[in-house]
Amino acid sequence: MVAFTLMALLLSVLMRVFSGGLQGVGLAGDYAQATSIAQSVMARVGADIDLKEGGSSGEVQDRYVWTVAIRPHEVVREALPGQSGAPVTDNLPVRLYEVDVSVRWTEYGVDRGLKFSTLRIGAAQ
Repeated sequence: MVAFTLMALLLSVLMRVFSGGLQGVGLAGDYAQATSIAQSVMARVGADIDLKEGGSSGEVQDRYVWTVAIRPHEVVREALPGQSGAPVTDNLPVRLYEVDVSVRWTEYGVDRGLKFSTLRIGAAQ
């Protein structure tokens, strides 16, 4: 009887460890999928998604929701002693834009997400 009780306790612990490992593998797969979606959306900025101030969003596989936020990036010259830093506005034909891509989803009742940011060069508007 003691051996049976110990075996039952041991199997219970092993099942919990195994199920936790499977859940971790599933979560890692979700993060990999979300990263792939974010990279794909980031690559579309400037091609399918206009590189201009604003945002857009979409959904993939009825589960992952992505959003893109684009805003101008101000480049500030370093101030010389006795001067204040000022934005670079030399009437350049190009402009830097900050591009933020985030992907959100829900897994096991928990909201999850990730965010990537980059700078892109586009036409001055």
